[in-house]
Amino acid sequence: MDRKPAAGKPCPSDHTSTRAEARRSRSLPPPEDRDKAEARAQYLALRKEILPESDTQQRQARARHRLYTAVLNGNLTCCKLPSRVDKVLDLGSGIGCWAVEIARKHPEASVTCVDHHPIRLRDAPSNVTFRVADLNRDWPVEPNSLDLIHIRAMSDDVVSWPFILSQALETLRPGGQLEVSKIRPRFWDFNGQFSVTDVLPEGEKMSDELSAKMGVDLDPSASLPMWLDDAGFEKAAQRSEILPVGDWCKDAKLHQRAALYKDLLEISGWEGKSRQLFVSSGWDLPRYTALINSVKESITHGGTDERCRTTRNRK
Repeated sequence: MDRKPAAGKPCPSDHTSTRAEARRSRSLPPPEDRDKAEARAQYLALRKEILPESDTQQRQARARHRLYTAVLNGNLTCCKLPSRVDKVLDLGSGIGCWAVEIARKHPEASVTCVDHHPIRLRDAPSNVTFRVADLNRDWPVEPNSLDLIHIRAMSDDVVSWPFILSQALETLRPGGQLEVSKIRPRFWDFNGQFSVTDVLPEGEKMSDELSAKMGVDLDPSASLPMWLDDAGFEKAAQRSEILPVGDWCKDAKLHQRAALYKDLLEISGWEGKSRQLFVSSGWDLPRYTALINSVKESITHGGTDERCRTTRNRK
């Protein structure tokens, strides 16, 4: 998505202040009841306790990066970058897999990584810097300074997408680009053979209900085009890719994606992002563990009966 270039004559000061006030109002989370606000705060606090340098998180981050790179056919971005990129911001960098690669590909660029936790990489290129900050607060970035903002797999850490997009618009240069990508938590059976007791759609339903209860949007894909337009972006585009679950696919590229996605799920399953959601909503660990074990079993073995089960990678 490109930032809309400035055009025309400057607005009068009163109009400018009115527009700024409208932008701030869009950036604020919607009014909500105290219970939902407290539940979401508890959930986000649990998310921040996930240390990116733990062994499991490092393995998960590397597996996710391999999967995204395969989906992008070896590229690092879905958007087409200019030959020269000066300043890049990577939000929610984790252990910095993507940032390190983009920095090596564009040695002329200054790449800034932002995460809740300090990140230490021994082999980081000299053009990479790391900062600790909360993406849900004003970003520590100069206005009109960035060529590219990269956000990956951060939906469950976002309080308000309109706020995130307003920050992106203010910090991007005219013509700068924003790329948001995630694995969408939705499964399809192309043959329509899901049974009413299948754990995958049932797990989705539970996750959706708990997310709505706490005001956490795990699947913002449908609303992002509207929010981007409201924020002032232009040339917004959405790309969807299939991630097969199981070994049913014959196409070489899809087969590679299936193998990489299986690696990622075997490291974390749903547990990487759902444990905090379920536990902060009142589930006890034995009940949650039983659900996750059923999900993992369905993911690992459910695709062998030729059911075309897939999730999708949204960009």
